[in-house]
Amino acid sequence: MNQEGLEIEDPQSADYLVGKGYKVQYHIGNVYLRERVKEHLQDYVVCPPGDKKKVLKNIYDTFPGRFLCQNSETKTWYEIEENEALRKIAQKLRDGKNKVSFGFSLILA
Repeated sequence: MNQEGLEIEDPQSADYLVGKGYKVQYHIGNVYLRERVKEHLQDYVVCPPGDKKKVLKNIYDTFPGRFLCQNSETKTWYEIEENEALRKIAQKLRDGKNKVSFGFSLILA
C-alpha cells in the first residue's frame, strides 16, 4: 500500500516501523527483524549475487508483521509496498555485512 492506503493508528508489536529514533529502534518488530537479519547474514554474504533476492524474500515472507511508515503530517502509519520493504531488508543486510566483512573474510579464506 502507499500513503493513500489504509491509515493505521496503532502499529502492532509484530510490525516493523520505518524511521529513526529510540521508539522505532526498540519497537519489538524492529528488534525481531534485526535478529532475523543476523540469522540470514552469512547466507547473504556467501550466496551468489543472483540468489541474494531469495534471501531477502525469505526474510520478508516469514516476517510476522507489516512494514509501516509514518505519515509526517497525520502521524498515522501506512503499509509500504513489498519492493520498498525488500530494499529496507537489503540495506540492513548490507549494513550487517559491512560491520563483519573483515571477520567473514578470515573465516572464508
